[in-house]
Amino acid sequence: MYDYRNLLLQITPITDVDLMFLNISPETRVNAAKQYNRALINAQSEGTDVAQIFLKPLIVNYPDWGDPALIFGLCLAREYEFKRASESVEYSIKKILTTQNNLYVAQESLKQIRDSIGRGDKKPAATTGSGKNATGKGDGSREGMQAPILMRAQHGSEDFKMASDRERREVMMRSAASGDEQINDDIEIESMRTPADKMRTAINIAIGAVVLIVIGLVVYFLAVPAAVKLKSADANQERLDFLVSELGEYKDDPEVASVLEKYVDKFADDGETDESKEDESQ
Repeated sequence: MYDYRNLLLQITPITDVDLMFLNISPETRVNAAKQYNRALINAQSEGTDVAQIFLKPLIVNYPDWGDPALIFGLCLAREYEFKRASESVEYSIKKILTTQNNLYVAQESLKQIRDSIGRGDKKPAATTGSGKNATGKGDGSREGMQAPILMRAQHGSEDFKMASDRERREVMMRSAASGDEQINDDIEIESMRTPADKMRTAINIAIGAVVLIVIGLVVYFLAVPAAVKLKSADANQERLDFLVSELGEYKDDPEVASVLEKYVDKFADDGETDESKEDESQ
């Protein structure tokens, strides 16, 4: 297998001045250069998976810039993903490379990758330890040129050091931000309340619930029926007054006069009793 790491070592870091051809703000250029350089450092060492995480947003956000695709392709080549590596390097050559040296590296990389494909180089068999089964799955169903970020990445080789879960999370959070802004992980703050405080809160909630239930029962069984009864009594009195008034117009009729007389005799005692009680109390 060719030494693709040696090709990566021939690529040098950049500054924001090298990205003047991109139509972006100066601050964004600085952040993009920092992110690219960090990806390059990881790619030149054993962090090819971390490097790809840094490179993906650069390829998507700046499709005219070829250098990220070049490093991305060499990372894939180190992981025996030669089909996708070839497509990525070809893509970089058709775009803008910041230096003549990078163009030379891209052409040489493409030649070596095609030779690896022709020889049928495969990943080594899985070994003990943290290495995974080296049965690389190419993406041969894809045709035509497109940004390599749109292709499904496959990782896993015992030759490389895989990033930890925390490193992956930190890298992806920074990559999702503008440039290389530092983003802190979410921190869960434990409650400082003691068990006694929690118990008191629970008791207060229970008492409040009981009070609300009692009030609801009183309203439903006492206040509501009393209001309905009072309203019904007022309606009955209104109807009775209406009947007495109507009958009064026919008091010359013996039968009506008899009914009215019986009504007065019947309820006159109640009225007198109430008045007498009032006088006695006064």
